[in-house]
Amino acid sequence: MWADMVDDQSWTFDNLLPFFLKSTNYTAPNMELRAANASVPPPTNGSISPLGGPVHVSYSNFALPFTSWVQKAMPEIGIQPVQDFFSGLLLGSQYASK
Repeated sequence: MWADMVDDQSWTFDNLLPFFLKSTNYTAPNMELRAANASVPPPTNGSISPLGGPVHVSYSNFALPFTSWVQKAMPEIGIQPVQDFFSGLLLGSQYASK
């Protein structure tokens, strides 16, 4: 949307993705420590990598019970789950990375 607003396609998600991948590295959470109802789907579209740069991205090894209930409630008010926020799609809900 920003690329269209400023009429500069170098600002599209696909054009910025290589820089994002160079600056971040992803570590999956320890699923043995997370509750079964707090699962985190793997990132999609190669939008995040364990081979990136100095900014570490992951999910905590725990999820508060409240967040699990919120995840169940979101679809009831029209907010659907998304696979991940690393794909450029920000309209939806999922456990937040840190």
